[in-house]
Amino acid sequence: MVKRNLIANYLGQGWMALMGMAFIPLYIEYLGIGAWGVVAFVSSLQAWLLLVDMGLTPAVSREMARFTGGIYTAESIGGLLRAFELVCLSAGALVVAVGVLGAQWITANWLASPGGQADRFATALQISSVVLAGRVLEQGYRGALRGLQHQVWLNAADSVLATLRWGGAAVVIMRWPTLEAFFGWQAFVSLLSVVALRWKTHHVLGSPVKEARADFRMLWAIRHVSGGIGLITFLALLLTQIDKLLLSRLLTLEQYGAYMLAATVAGGLSFLVMPLTLAVAPRLAELVARGDEAGVVQLYRQASQSVAAAIVPVAMTLAVFAHEILALWTGNPTLAHEAAPMLSLLALGTMFNAFMHVPYQTQLAYGWTSLAVKINLAAVTLLVPAIAIFVPIYGAIAAAWIWLVLNVGYVAVGIRFMYKKLLQHEKNDWYRYGVVIPVAISAACLIGIKMTMPSYSPNPLAIVATLFVGLSCSMVLTMTALPILRQRVFDTFRTIRRLR
Repeated sequence: MVKRNLIANYLGQGWMALMGMAFIPLYIEYLGIGAWGVVAFVSSLQAWLLLVDMGLTPAVSREMARFTGGIYTAESIGGLLRAFELVCLSAGALVVAVGVLGAQWITANWLASPGGQADRFATALQISSVVLAGRVLEQGYRGALRGLQHQVWLNAADSVLATLRWGGAAVVIMRWPTLEAFFGWQAFVSLLSVVALRWKTHHVLGSPVKEARADFRMLWAIRHVSGGIGLITFLALLLTQIDKLLLSRLLTLEQYGAYMLAATVAGGLSFLVMPLTLAVAPRLAELVARGDEAGVVQLYRQASQSVAAAIVPVAMTLAVFAHEILALWTGNPTLAHEAAPMLSLLALGTMFNAFMHVPYQTQLAYGWTSLAVKINLAAVTLLVPAIAIFVPIYGAIAAAWIWLVLNVGYVAVGIRFMYKKLLQHEKNDWYRYGVVIPVAISAACLIGIKMTMPSYSPNPLAIVATLFVGLSCSMVLTMTALPILRQRVFDTFRTIRRLR
């Protein structure tokens, strides 16, 4: 089940990431970098919507996984879903109301809108509120389906919807190059997504859901888990999104657009890790519910090393070759020059953040949320003043440096507290094979290749070839350095030989 979900998640999330990023240069070309700044601002608001359901989505996902482990009856889980749907629907209506009423204020008092475009941008933001409301409902149903471990269907559906969302938007703006048309299409796809995901969730659970009534007592029963997750989510958003929110106020839309270009590329790295953690999380919860400690340890080791193998080579390639990649992708050397230093730092910070995903999912599987709350709270007390002090002085690059330092601190200090209570004997191996060895090998490989490159090459094919060789070498060396993955590769070769 985990292997099937993992493959489906990587294929689906990879395609979604490709669709989400492939058309950005086209959006910038047809809408302008300032309008792209508005699109990026709405994308950052979408992240904050994780707070709207107060941590219920991951909590309900956990309960759905427990349902597959035999903890709940079909009738009781149907009541939980009905209540959850009403909460998400109410939250979506609130988002639309706030967006429609607050769009004028945002463009007048927050975004540095170019003269004469404030009204157009306000209309676009009002339309985008429907997109954001749809995303609230979408994430609720996605959480339920992940918990039910119907991730193959979910990824197939999301791949189709992502193609419609982003590829369709590209077609629309080539015909009508306005933000209103862009967000209008996005709103249509969001509503279509809600309908499809709702149908599948109800179909999986069957007739008990149709007959069930909303049971808010079920939601109340998981309030401690959802509340803890909600607080963790709030603090995590402060840590990962406060820079984007503050920069949207402190910078011009053009400058903000450049930063968000780098942040979007670096954020794409999460799609290398999300499929794995989404596949592993329900299985961890199931193993913990069954009391299978040996199974938890085995899955934890495998997942941690897999995260390192997936993200480190790509993140280090982005960090070392940031300017070359942005110049090739956007075709805009000036924009690449401005965004490349930020991309290098943000990519490294995202890599260190990814190392924490499997430990965090393990804590959730045990129902332990207080540690993440305390660590994130301590980090926020340092982060917000740092941004307030350094960003006005040094600009957007300061936010990128803060992101990197923060996540290095998580790995170097924060994770140690988990190992005092859970998986005590895994700490050294996690640091060795999950962090230090992959980073050191990839850095040495890619920096060495970078040093052999000419300082400037006008030949795009030569740059692409260099990037391919560097990434390939880094991936092979990293895989062979990690014992669990190396053994799997050897076992696969032995199986192929026997079949011959």
